[in-house]
Amino acid sequence: MSDDPLVQRIAAEVAEINNGASMDALLNPAKLINVERELIELRAQRDGGDTSPDVLKAIEKKESVAYVEKRAVMRDWLKALFRGQAYGTIGLSFLLSYDLIPFVDLDLSVRVLGFWSWWLFTVPSLRSIKPLPASEKKALDAAFLATLVASLLAPFATKDPGAIWWIDATVVAACYGYGYLAPESVEEDDDDAFDSKTGVGGGALGQQLWRSAKWAGRALDYGAGKERGAQSAEASGVEKTLERTVAAKAERVAAEDDDAGVEAADGSETYEGYVP
Repeated sequence: MSDDPLVQRIAAEVAEINNGASMDALLNPAKLINVERELIELRAQRDGGDTSPDVLKAIEKKESVAYVEKRAVMRDWLKALFRGQAYGTIGLSFLLSYDLIPFVDLDLSVRVLGFWSWWLFTVPSLRSIKPLPASEKKALDAAFLATLVASLLAPFATKDPGAIWWIDATVVAACYGYGYLAPESVEEDDDDAFDSKTGVGGGALGQQLWRSAKWAGRALDYGAGKERGAQSAEASGVEKTLERTVAAKAERVAAEDDDAGVEAADGSETYEGYVP
């Protein structure tokens, strides 16, 4: 849970409306947070004296959107639909990979789609379920990246679509084992793409490779949590770094301007371009 007071307030409202459901159960939590932030700005304009029809209409529209989004919780039937879709694609992709569709001689490109279905359909369908148990979420996050890598590299070892299908299946099973059996680690702020901290075990190189892999997974899965073009509720590591850089530069410029102003007031120096 974010420490942002706005996010905490929204989470409390969502829980009250939906019988204790968390924000993870919402279909589009990022959109709701962005709408609430826009409402804060609009209400500030209204309270500041801007009571124009455009502002009032915008507030009414945003309040209607927030009302709907707070109640847009994934229902049990939709969760079952996503799971059924995922399990169905497993069976269908197996038949495609082995050319077992009756009365049809499948082209190689269609059989290739069979093993690519793990990354294209099966894992994304399961990841669409909200909320997911933490262990399964961790497993599917790993599987989303791992099946992509496996599907890209496996053809260098074998050209048999059926064999590659089993490679992807083994990768997904291994990711589930990792998700459910690996010990829970303490959450760290490792989103910063320029974090220089080193870890233990794998050493600095291993830690950096792990952070790079996690960053690549987020980049590949850019749309997760940002349905229908909603902006992210939290800044990425790159955005945080840029914000810190810009803020530091702004502070230096402000300090230099203050020093120059003091010197000009003392008469010891004049601003550039100033002609007495």
